[in-house]
Amino acid sequence: MASSFEVLKQIGHSYKLKLLDSIKVHPVFHAKKLRKHPDNPLPGQPMDNTPLVPVNNQVEYKVKQILAVKLVQNKLKYRVK
Repeated sequence: MASSFEVLKQIGHSYKLKLLDSIKVHPVFHAKKLRKHPDNPLPGQPMDNTPLVPVNNQVEYKVKQILAVKLVQNKLKYRVK
């Protein structure tokens, strides 16, 4: 499940987020690393209207290209475009 975090300020092409105290990471993220809110995207982030395709009651995405594959804990993990 995704969480929402308040954007405190923009720093160049990055954004400083208000994170929970339990999250121990640097609070500044590049816009490409953030997910857009469907009703309020970040500046410069186009909305992706690609429909999701349900298969066997699971949501699957259309993949343009497989960029990388690796085996993690006996499961294949894919980096896709």
